[in-house]
Amino acid sequence: MKTVEVKRVLGLGLFVVIASIFTLALMDKARAAETRGVTPTEIRIGCIPDFTGPAAHGARKSVWGIRNYFNDVNEQGGIYGRKIKFFVEDGKYNPSVALNAFKKLVLKDEVFAMTFNLGSGMVKAQLPLIEQYKVPLVGPGVQSSWISEPPKKYIFSTMVSMGYCSRVLIDYVVNDLGDRKPRIGVLYMNTEMGQEALREIKEHAAMYGFQIVAETSYSPRDIDVAGQVAKLKSANVDYVVVCAISRGAPYAMREAAKLDWKPQFLIPGNGSSEHIFRLGREAMFYGKPPLGASEYLPISADSKAKELCQKWVKKYEYKDKLDTKSLYGPSYASVVVEGLKRAGKDLTVEGYVRALETIKNFDNLAQAPVTFGPNIRQGVKGVVLYQGVPGPGGVGRWGIEKLWVQPKKP
Repeated sequence: MKTVEVKRVLGLGLFVVIASIFTLALMDKARAAETRGVTPTEIRIGCIPDFTGPAAHGARKSVWGIRNYFNDVNEQGGIYGRKIKFFVEDGKYNPSVALNAFKKLVLKDEVFAMTFNLGSGMVKAQLPLIEQYKVPLVGPGVQSSWISEPPKKYIFSTMVSMGYCSRVLIDYVVNDLGDRKPRIGVLYMNTEMGQEALREIKEHAAMYGFQIVAETSYSPRDIDVAGQVAKLKSANVDYVVVCAISRGAPYAMREAAKLDWKPQFLIPGNGSSEHIFRLGREAMFYGKPPLGASEYLPISADSKAKELCQKWVKKYEYKDKLDTKSLYGPSYASVVVEGLKRAGKDLTVEGYVRALETIKNFDNLAQAPVTFGPNIRQGVKGVVLYQGVPGPGGVGRWGIEKLWVQPKKP
C-alpha cells in the first residue's frame, strides 16, 4: 500500500510540475501576444524614411545599413529566439504622407517600435500618435532640439540639432581661427530644422558679441540657389553657414565659384555627409577648404560601422558608394538591438523603455558614447569637427580636426 501511495504522490507531483511548466509557457505566449509587434518568434520594427523626396539619397543608404544589421542579428539566432522583421514606409519628406505611413505601420503592420523616422516636421506630426499608441522611437532622423528637450518618454535620440553643430563651427572660427568679429551669412533650408538652426546661430553669435550679417532661405526641393548666393555675396560675408540637407552646400558652392566668390563654407549636421564632395567636386575647394561638424565620424575615417558596411558591400554585392549616411544605419540599429537585449525575454513597451534608460557609454559604432537615463533622451553630446581635404579626380573628403567637442556655453 505504501509503495502504491508513494507512486501516486510522485505521479501527482510530476503532473503538477508538467502542468506548471505548460501554464508558464502559455503565460509567456499570452504576454507576448499582449504586446503589439511581439510574438514568440518575431519582433516587428518600423521605419519611415524618405525614399522619393529631397533626402532620398542619404535615407536609402541609412535604411540599407539598418536592414543589414538586423539581418546579421537574425542570422545569429535573433534576440531571445525572436527574429527582427523590418517594415519600411516611404514618408516622402512630407508630414501628411509620413503620418499616414505611421498609422499603417502601427495599426496594420503592428510594429513594436520604430527607428529612423526622418525629418523634423514629419516626426513632430507623429508625436500625438507616438504617445497615444506608446510607440518607442529609437534614433529619429531629426536634427532639432525639441526631439529631446523636454524629454519625451518614448523617444530616444542619437542626433544633435543642426544649430548645435553650427555653434561648434562658430566656436572654431572665433577661438581657433582667431576671427573675433566674423562676417557670417546663413543659407538655411526653410523648414523647422533650418529655422531653429538659424535661431541658435544668432544666439551663439550674440554670446560672442557680434551679429549675423545676412540670412537667406530656400525650399528643400529647390535645386537653384543662385539668387540666395548672390545675396550673401552682396552682403560681403566671409563665412557662409549652410543649414540644409546634403545637396544644399555643394549647390551653393558651385554658385559661389561661378561668381568668383571665395568665402569659407561652414557645413553643419547631416548636410556634411561626404556625398557633398562628389556633388560639388572642384567647386568645394574653389575658395578655402570647407569646414564641417557632425555627430558622426566621416566615412573616410576608420570605425566599426564602416567595417560592417564594407562587409555588407561584399556580401550583398552592393553597387552604390558608401558615405557618412551609410554609417547611420548600423549606429541606429545597434541601439535598437541593445535595448531589446536589455529588456529581456518578456518584452513589453514599458520594459523596453526602462531598458533603454539603462544604456550608459554605449558604443554605437560611429558616434561618441551613447548615454540615456530616466530624464535623458539626448544620447549623444560630442561632435566631430572636419576640414575638407582635396582628393583625386576632384573629389575631396573630410579630414578630422577635432573629436567629440561640444559648443561653448555663455
